[in-house]
Amino acid sequence: MSAGERWRRLELVSGPYRLPCELWGPERAGAGVSLVLCHGSTLKGMRHELIRHLARSLSARWPVLAFDLPGFGRAPRLV
Repeated sequence: MSAGERWRRLELVSGPYRLPCELWGPERAGAGVSLVLCHGSTLKGMRHELIRHLARSLSARWPVLAFDLPGFGRAPRLV
């Protein structure tokens, strides 16, 4: 994670599905609360301004894992 944005791209794998995700975090993350943002309402997915704002703001205090549900954003469609 870079000092400015504090995030990196990852991939969640479940069976044949590979879901792109982003892990956001504070400079020092200890044990405790972590947050998950699942996005599945627009084609922008994690690139949606609201999701990026939430991840950036919340990650100042807690680790945040954000990912797109299948068929949204960069995630593949379900077959």
